[in-house]
Amino acid sequence: MSETLTKLGFTEFKDNEARQDAFLTMIRESMESQSPAQLLGVPIGIPVIPLSSEIAASMADGFYGSDETPAEHKDRCPNFHPVVFEIMETIATTLDAPAAKSAAPFFVDPTEPLLPLIDYLEGLLSTEEIEEKLEEIMSRAPKLLKAMKEFPDDWEPLYDEIVLIKPGIDDEELRERLKELQDSFSFDLEGLEPPSIPIPTLPFLNVPPMVYPNFGIIAFFQKLVAALPTIVQETIDGILRSIDDFISAVAEGILAVIEFILNKIVQPIIDAVKPYFEGLFKMLGFVALISTILVFTVGMTLLTILGILIGTGMIAKGVQNLLGL
Repeated sequence: MSETLTKLGFTEFKDNEARQDAFLTMIRESMESQSPAQLLGVPIGIPVIPLSSEIAASMADGFYGSDETPAEHKDRCPNFHPVVFEIMETIATTLDAPAAKSAAPFFVDPTEPLLPLIDYLEGLLSTEEIEEKLEEIMSRAPKLLKAMKEFPDDWEPLYDEIVLIKPGIDDEELRERLKELQDSFSFDLEGLEPPSIPIPTLPFLNVPPMVYPNFGIIAFFQKLVAALPTIVQETIDGILRSIDDFISAVAEGILAVIEFILNKIVQPIIDAVKPYFEGLFKMLGFVALISTILVFTVGMTLLTILGILIGTGMIAKGVQNLLGL
């Protein structure tokens, strides 16, 4: 079973210039707006003491110019990249748990087991058509999964669901293909136990504190990484206790799934580290950096929880795209 963030391509920071640019740009934009970094257009919940617009703009451009590249920034700020981006990878590694299906065994992402079928239905149904109908598929997920469980013993429920996904499909050929597959194809709907998430050894434990006085960036990361496994486990436990609410959110679409999980994880993540830096809110650069770290961490935590609950199919990818991460 693949790992959640690995399958979504979200574990690399040190060697991924696109992700570095997104990270550095988020810090710059936070400085320019004199507001914490944003997730879905909403600033992460950290207060900031505003400066003059001229000073804020100068700080932002001085940190990461609008036309600067990550490589140029690394040359100019050599102490930033090896510390921040390597430990961001440590956060990703901490959260990169096996993608499980048994946390909600009666409700996995229906696109994940559906994708292998597309290879057998070449010319009739494509990945692109599944992506276009993702919200509709999410709304019909329980019925689609039920049809998958009944196949190959009964092909007709699956036929009915595919016709709804693609109304103009060649129904005669679809019938024949599904009948042929009854002897050679079945859906993988088996699950694993929800995994535990170990705390890895942090790198750079002997690196001196970075630019902020009385604040060790390594200590901050230690507190954050140590808190994440518990937050993930408690969130999953809470969702499983009210699984009908989660299924209802999935049926409403990707944004509803995001909001459902964000409401359960944002504040616990902030609370885990807030006592260690709340005396530094007057420092705009500090708020921009920490809030960006938290936005990326919240996004990765959300994707991990979703992967553990329902797998890493198109729903998880759609969530990642909407988060802009």
